[in-house]
Amino acid sequence: MRRLTILLVVVVGLLNKAYTQDDDLRLRMGIELEKEVIEDLTLEILPEIRLEHKNQLKESLLESTLTYKMHKYLDVAGGYRLSIEEGEDKTFHRYALDFLPNYKWHSFKVKYRLRYTNYVDREVADSEGSHSWRHRLKLDYKIPKLGITTFVSWEHLRPDGDRKKNRYMGGLKVKLNPYSDVVLYYFQQHKQSKSNYQEILGLTFKIELQGKDKS
Repeated sequence: MRRLTILLVVVVGLLNKAYTQDDDLRLRMGIELEKEVIEDLTLEILPEIRLEHKNQLKESLLESTLTYKMHKYLDVAGGYRLSIEEGEDKTFHRYALDFLPNYKWHSFKVKYRLRYTNYVDREVADSEGSHSWRHRLKLDYKIPKLGITTFVSWEHLRPDGDRKKNRYMGGLKVKLNPYSDVVLYYFQQHKQSKSNYQEILGLTFKIELQGKDKS
């Protein structure tokens, strides 16, 4: 009951910011389905919609990721994303390869992600020099006995040329039952300078499609 109360308070507070304080705050909502295909190999499917400027649909996407646990402290993953930009009749195809080292210490978990992708900015997608390395550092803290994990992260998106981005994110994951979680997050995305940034608020429901009890 306590975790649901905390979740409700956070959702109400964030929605209040979204609808009454900032016309430029962008929203993302998705459902992530996870299935262990074979031992140590997991498939994730994520349909998501992205809204901007008072609930106008900006983009819809479908993303799939295969993750393989090579070692206790290292995963590798490959992903594909199909994005459709509303009103522009444009379709984008993104491919990504991830290296995911991690280390757990008590209730803390440190994660690093090195990603190679075919583009970062839509404006240069599929053009010469659009391929890019991305770096993300993330710290999770699992609150004992509450079923809540908080997290903060910093991500540097570094495409070739001058198009640099940084993301600063914070959020929490609330366990609803052994097979489902809800993730709330907020991040600022800075382009080239700290004065040029976007604010994004997201909500993702995660569902595990397997019968193994993780509680």
